[in-house]
Amino acid sequence: MNIVEGKSRNFERVNINGHLVPIDRSRKHHVWNTYWNDAIQGIPAVYEYLSELLELKCAPEVVVCRYTLWLLSYIEKRQGDNYQLV
Repeated sequence: MNIVEGKSRNFERVNINGHLVPIDRSRKHHVWNTYWNDAIQGIPAVYEYLSELLELKCAPEVVVCRYTLWLLSYIEKRQGDNYQLV
């Protein structure tokens, strides 16, 4: 699932942890794009939603770049020290 910041076309809207967001489900590429006004709000909401949906006990593999470096502190706050940097 990709979190995209900005406006979307007329896509279906889904409820992700109390946020009604547009989603584009590409069957061809097997990718879902969710559109948020603020990606920094969207990433934790999607993370929590998928963790609950898939009953994840630990953080999945996350690729962090300079733009999403703050995500490490979010995962640490949520998981404690139960994660591994690769």
